[in-house]
Amino acid sequence: MSWCSLNEMARHRPDVVVNATSVGMHPDVDQSPVPAEMLRPCMAVFDSVYNPLETRLLRDAREAGAHATSGINWFVGQAAAQFRLWTGRDAPRDVMEETVRDELGH
Repeated sequence: MSWCSLNEMARHRPDVVVNATSVGMHPDVDQSPVPAEMLRPCMAVFDSVYNPLETRLLRDAREAGAHATSGINWFVGQAAAQFRLWTGRDAPRDVMEETVRDELGH
């Protein structure tokens, strides 16, 4: 497995794109860290941004035929891990995810 920077994406044509920046997060919802023309079918695109749940990157990825996943699972997973550390009990992940979606208006 190898990685490349955004500047090298056109040359290397990666199969997986992970956005671990805040680009595209509310209120700058019209921004994307990856130009749409770099996205293609069968790519896996993960955006760690969860507000909004569907970022421009994810919309562009789906339109290009890529498999796109939002950051909500990562966000809820972090919260569940913290809950476990603080309380010693398993977190109610379903309730947590529902609450996040409700608070974000989805």
